[in-house]
Amino acid sequence: CVISIFALSVYFIYSIHDNTTTIRNDVTINIKDPNVAPQDLKIAVIGDIHLPEGSHHLEKFRDILIDIKNARPDLVIFLGDYIQNHKKMENFSAHRKNIIKEIKLIDPLPIAVVLGNHETYSNVNTWISEFARFGIHAMENEVKSISVKNRKVCVRGLGDHNTNRFVYRDFPPDCKNRPKITITHDPAGAFNGPVQGLVFSGHTHCGQIRFPLLGAVYVPTDAPSEAHCGLYHTKRLTLFVTSGVGNSIVPVRYGAQSQWDFVSLNIN
Repeated sequence: CVISIFALSVYFIYSIHDNTTTIRNDVTINIKDPNVAPQDLKIAVIGDIHLPEGSHHLEKFRDILIDIKNARPDLVIFLGDYIQNHKKMENFSAHRKNIIKEIKLIDPLPIAVVLGNHETYSNVNTWISEFARFGIHAMENEVKSISVKNRKVCVRGLGDHNTNRFVYRDFPPDCKNRPKITITHDPAGAFNGPVQGLVFSGHTHCGQIRFPLLGAVYVPTDAPSEAHCGLYHTKRLTLFVTSGVGNSIVPVRYGAQSQWDFVSLNIN
């Protein structure tokens, strides 16, 4: 019995350590859009960083960004929740500045940025202005035309559904013949009103603690359970929900790998 308990403890410790070690996850997504010429795009997706204060954590984040940059994606998407609880930080203002400075390491690769519920909790307007001060446009319920591989891609950044920042915006007419991508923090936004097409989101951490057969302990979203993690597809919607990088509330992941995603998007 003692041996069994010891073996089980070793298994859980190993699994938790393994799941909290950030890895690259390769994904292929095929979509059809008769209005867009066939093409392939490489997209890096990173969400839910939840970065604590301290130089060690910034270095780990920097290593992830370097890995992303070395993968040479055509576009890098940041899906929000860049911090943990800001009320428990010694110098939140400096920490926010340091995170944004690290994100600038992605230059000159094209990026698209939205904010999450933790940015709402910590003064979303200041986040937007601080990103802008470093030359980064954090999107809130708007469409931006981004140059990718010498052509234009329309990226729609919608506000966080979880904190009532979501407002639906349609793609303008000049996006008809361009690739169209929607990004939003909470996957529940993908099920709000007439949203359709390709959507990337995060927020769920894929449950963060997720047991075999039983599933996740808790997932903080109104999205249907089938859309809590990974690829979800219907006739109208192709949604990819990233597991994300960091942790929320407890520094533990089990059955939900810490990862950034390298998406090979095939439009035909």
